[in-house]
This record gives sequence, structure tokens and C-alpha cells, in this order.
Amino acid sequence: MKNVLHGLIGLCLITLTGATTASATLYTNDYNESAETRDVSSPSFAIASDETFDSATLSITLRGKTTSSNNRFSWYYWSTIDINAGGSTLVDNQSLDGTMQTFDFDLNAATINSMMATDSLTYSIIGQWADWIRSDGTWGASYSNFYLDKVELNTVSAPIVPVPAAAWLLGSGLLGLFGLRRKKA
Repeated sequence: MKNVLHGLIGLCLITLTGATTASATLYTNDYNESAETRDVSSPSFAIASDETFDSATLSITLRGKTTSSNNRFSWYYWSTIDINAGGSTLVDNQSLDGTMQTFDFDLNAATINSMMATDSLTYSIIGQWADWIRSDGTWGASYSNFYLDKVELNTVSAPIVPVPAAAWLLGSGLLGLFGLRRKKA
């Protein structure tokens, strides 16, 4: 019994060495988080031309502009943005506050296929028309400004278990069961 178990473990180890593990690649675009902006249009990630992957996540870290002032007045803003990536709208009129927030998006299969075909992902973050109020009670509207820290793209490929390795595993399991049954008889 002990020899059969050792043989089965050995075959399993041989089988597992034929499998590949999942791999992930992280792409990062850093920005100056203290620089106020109204839009970030058409930046992109250049993806390695030989990279294939099964899933991808886009993470965007930013905060909205909420106040400003001069010697006479203070302004309070309601910042809203749109986020697009790979030709798809990910967020429409998302409200922002004055704290750093990270938005994570799982990209769909069409976007992933497009990324692999073009070896890139283009995205945009655009401030929308939003209201403000001044300390004297005056209301108005202007484009929403925001502060962008970073945008990250994380691609993940699933592990691949080769068919011969799977066959070895199944075969070794069947041999082990056959060996146990024979020994009992």
C-alpha cells in the first residue's frame, strides 16, 4: 500500500510540472495628484504584443475638486466625471468627493479581444458640467475638475494544464485504485 501511495504521489508531481501557473501583468500610468485637470483624453497602455490573457481589470485612483477660494469668496463644487475605456463607457456622471477614491472595472470580453488585437488600451476621464455655489449664495455651473493619481491595468492569464498531464493524473489514479483492489483480493 505504501509503495502504491508513493508511486501515485510521484506521478502526480510529474504531472503537475507539466502545468503552467496563472500569470499577471500590471501596467501603471502615474499622474501628479496635486495637478487639477478637467479631462484626461486618449492616454493608453501599450501591451506586449505576445501577451494573451483571459481577464483584465482597470483601476483608476482620483478625487474630485470640492472647494476653492480667493480673498472675497469660497466656492463649493459637485464634481462628476465620465470614464471610458476601449470604446466602452464604464461610468456615466459619477459623483466625486474630496477624498482619493479607487474605481475598479472588470473589462468585458470584447474589450479584452480588442486589446490583444491592437496591443493597447485607450481610456479617457472627462469632467462633466456640474453645479457650484459661492459663499455669498450665488449659484453657477462649470466643468468638473478632478485630481488624478494613477490608472492601472492588470491582465491575468489562466493556468494551462496540458492534456497529457491530465491523462497522466487520471491514469495514475485509476492504477492506484486498481492496485488497492488487487491487494484486497
